[in-house]
Amino acid sequence: IVNFSAKLRSGNTNGQTNIFQDVGTQMKLTCLVYGNPQPDEASWMWADTSGTISGEGDFTITNKIKNEYQRESVIEFMFLPIYHNRNIQCASKNALSSSTEKLSFSLQMNPGTMSLHLTGSEETGATVQLVCLTTFTEGEIQWMKDNIVITENNRITYATNSTYTTKNSVLTIVDIEETADNGVYACELVKSDTEKYRKTYNLTIGQAVTDEDLSTGIIVALVVLVAFIIIVVILIVVVFVHGRRKKDRSMFDGSSIPLL
Repeated sequence: IVNFSAKLRSGNTNGQTNIFQDVGTQMKLTCLVYGNPQPDEASWMWADTSGTISGEGDFTITNKIKNEYQRESVIEFMFLPIYHNRNIQCASKNALSSSTEKLSFSLQMNPGTMSLHLTGSEETGATVQLVCLTTFTEGEIQWMKDNIVITENNRITYATNSTYTTKNSVLTIVDIEETADNGVYACELVKSDTEKYRKTYNLTIGQAVTDEDLSTGIIVALVVLVAFIIIVVILIVVVFVHGRRKKDRSMFDGSSIPLL
């Protein structure tokens, strides 16, 4: 078997390195590293910064050995808008490599797309945020609830989050409660009176389940189970006793005694 230095290629569909996704969706990049002797475990780094990145925060990194000549490294972005329009590199080498080999991927989001998702817990008294992201470059974002434009107050506010690299708006509702806040929320991008785009989210608020609630529920379930078992036992005893009595009566039935 011929020895050769480490080589890298994309494990994505059709070997793509320019990756396009809709805004707000997950993205997975696969880097295949092969060589003989087996290459080192691949690392990931941003092309515009120095140093490697680890699988923490809004993305995860997994590495595995495919065979004695090949390794695979996968980085999966959970929330791509933070890293939009950036280049990321996969890097590795083996004992025959004169320098570290690198493979670059370009992270892009498709134009003219929108997403809306919720962060926080839909429990009474909690704080929730609806995050609206769009790759439209023109237009203004407005918020609606049940088709009525939302006006900010001491509980409901909205603002731009500069962490994201695309046009966005984040709606925050504090101390949520069922009567006031249940409904269909819409993030609407208004380009003109006749051109509007929207994404909706149906907010359904429920009561929080506490440890005390769980304990009470378990106790009630056990009581019901014990009661059911007792009823079944009683029914079995009744059927058994009734059967014995019927059998005893048949033994002393005069019609069954032979005549002398």
